[in-house]
Amino acid sequence: MEASQQALREVTWLIQKSGVTASVTRPGVTGSGTFDGPIDATISTIGTIAIDMNLKVNADLTAIGADASASVLPSCGILENDWITVSGIRYKVTNIQPQNFFGVVSHWVLILTKDQAI
Repeated sequence: MEASQQALREVTWLIQKSGVTASVTRPGVTGSGTFDGPIDATISTIGTIAIDMNLKVNADLTAIGADASASVLPSCGILENDWITVSGIRYKVTNIQPQNFFGVVSHWVLILTKDQAI
């Protein structure tokens, strides 16, 4: 168990050491929606999280339309379909992938798509 706790401490340190933060907002949903899904009625500010951005995406991520990925701590409370803003650029969280390190979920990788409306 000690090795897994040490791994968690190291990953936490690496994400926080990046020095990058993101503001997180969450759309509220009302109504039955449209062809594309529910209508976003309101936006709630969730807070600010530590994040380690990766703007170089591999071919697999490019194939699904991703513009970036990022590592965050599982305790950050982010959900799929939340929006994050990093350095003035807004991204939608399209997927969250838990990452295992020495038998524990050490962090999440967020798959991100740039907001084309801004």
